[in-house]
Amino acid sequence: MAVMSAAGFMGDNALFLIDYLLRFLRVILFFALWRLILHGKGAINGYTLSTTLTYTLISEVFREVMECRTWLESGFWDGSVSMRYLRPMSVFAQYAAEWSGGVAFRLLTFSIPLLLLSSLMGVNPLPASPQAGILFLASLLLAVFVGLGIEYLFSGLAIAFRTHPWIFNRMRAAIGEILSGALLPFAFMPLGLGKIFSYLPFAGQASTPLSIYVGQADSPRLMALQLFWGVVLWLIAGRLWEKNKEKVVAYGG
Repeated sequence: MAVMSAAGFMGDNALFLIDYLLRFLRVILFFALWRLILHGKGAINGYTLSTTLTYTLISEVFREVMECRTWLESGFWDGSVSMRYLRPMSVFAQYAAEWSGGVAFRLLTFSIPLLLLSSLMGVNPLPASPQAGILFLASLLLAVFVGLGIEYLFSGLAIAFRTHPWIFNRMRAAIGEILSGALLPFAFMPLGLGKIFSYLPFAGQASTPLSIYVGQADSPRLMALQLFWGVVLWLIAGRLWEKNKEKVVAYGG
């Protein structure tokens, strides 16, 4: 199923090259902004200009991995999910498998080329140390565990409250960009907000693995938080879906 999703991505998204171009321009813009803001300044809470540029680069490279968007709620809204119940696999597992196929396609066609070009843009793509690179990979797996748990939970909430997918997606995007640390490192947030956000489950999606990659994290503590939140989210989401079985039938189409 993951292979089929990856193979069909190009055919179903004829404008994917334009999307890649816009993403590439977005990265260049952020690089320019950070250079403008941090030029001539020393480290801010451990983050130098070089560290921040690497953080931004890796955030974009692994964007789809850390976002973990399966679009499960849209399938229930338009009724396309109905045929999936005939397959010998849970509905969420099917969506997760298709998500992994799409992620693999984007990693090969966008993320790897971006990494290869990063040095030409004056950005160091390497982790702070070999140990940081290994811990990053472990943390990235935990980020998927947390991210899919959040996706499962939020999709359940959308169905429970009968929220339109458009509203749900806008809300998810806003929360994800700010509270996950994918857009702005927590170290730059004022009033100690970064420390508060670091304890929330959303931090486990992006801030934790990215901070580990650039060598600015207490890895054991943050990875333990990832594991904790992953377990909690999956337990709550499972209970929510079990409790709202009847609403699933009435949701959308």
